[in-house]
Amino acid sequence: MSESKTTLKAGSSTIDAEVHDDLEISNLFDAEETWAPARVRMLRELTHRYVPQTSWPESLHWNWAKKAAGMSPARLGALGDIRIFGIHADSAWQGILLAKAAGYYTRLAPNGRELIYVEYLESAPWNWEQPLINQVARYRGVGTKLVGLSVLWSLQLGFQGRVGLHALPQAEDFYRRRCGMTDLGADKNQERYRGMRYFEFSVKQANQFLKGGMP
Repeated sequence: MSESKTTLKAGSSTIDAEVHDDLEISNLFDAEETWAPARVRMLRELTHRYVPQTSWPESLHWNWAKKAAGMSPARLGALGDIRIFGIHADSAWQGILLAKAAGYYTRLAPNGRELIYVEYLESAPWNWEQPLINQVARYRGVGTKLVGLSVLWSLQLGFQGRVGLHALPQAEDFYRRRCGMTDLGADKNQERYRGMRYFEFSVKQANQFLKGGMP
C-alpha cells in the first residue's frame, strides 16, 4: 500500500493527511470499526430529533466490513481489477473509494472506450454536514481528493481520465457542480441502479478537474 501526503480543511485551518492508493481488505474492517459507533450516534440523534427517514444520510446503512467480507483478495493489487483508495488523518480513515477497472465503458465517447467505474465513495460519518442535528463537517475535501485518485488511476491505465458512477440523490450536486461531471440522467436499463442518475467525466472534464477542481 503506497501513500503520499496531503491536507484536509478543518474549519478555517488545515490538518495533515495521507492519501493511500491501494488499500487492503483489512483496512475496510479498520474503517468500519471506527465508523460504526459514529453511525449509531448519528442514528440515535436523528431519531431523538424526529428527523424523517427521507432526510437521513443515504449511506447511513452502509457497512464496509460487510463489503470487505464479500470481496475476493485476488481482485485487489497490481494484477487485480479493483482498487480501494483512502484518506487517513487524525488516527482514523476519513474517507474510502472503491473503484473497478474492467467491464465498464464510456457513454460519452464513441466506440465504447473503457473507463474507471466508482462503485462506492463515502466520507467518515463525522465529515457529513447534517444541519438537522447541528452537525458541522469535521474535515472537508475528502470526497474530491478521492475522486481525483480515481481519475489518476484512469490515466495510468490509458483510459484518459474517464470515470463513471451512479450517484445517490443526496450526492448528485457534488458530482455535478463540485466535480464538473456530465449528468447523463436517470439509469433506466440496469436494475441495480434503476432511477439513480449516471455521471461521467469526459477526457476534457477530467483534465479540468485535476487542474483546478481538486482542493
